[in-house]
Amino acid sequence: MKAEIKHDPVNRRFFMLINGWECILFYEKITEKLWELKKTIIPPSVRGMGISKEIFKHVFDFLNRNNIQVKLSCMYARLFISFHSRYSNLLAA
Repeated sequence: MKAEIKHDPVNRRFFMLINGWECILFYEKITEKLWELKKTIIPPSVRGMGISKEIFKHVFDFLNRNNIQVKLSCMYARLFISFHSRYSNLLAA
């Protein structure tokens, strides 16, 4: 899947459009260098396509490039990090 993932800092979200459906990861900016990943919304009609994984990979790469640490409130974020330990350095203490 090669849909563009966009960052909307005003609404504190990363999102992509799949078949006309908006797939979203919401975050909260605690400080400039500490964010909390809050929740994902993937519409039922496009679930099971690996969209969350793609969004989280994009977001963790963004956080890594920008030296931003993260807290994980989103259940899928915790699952993602358990399978992608290369991002564990981004977890806030």
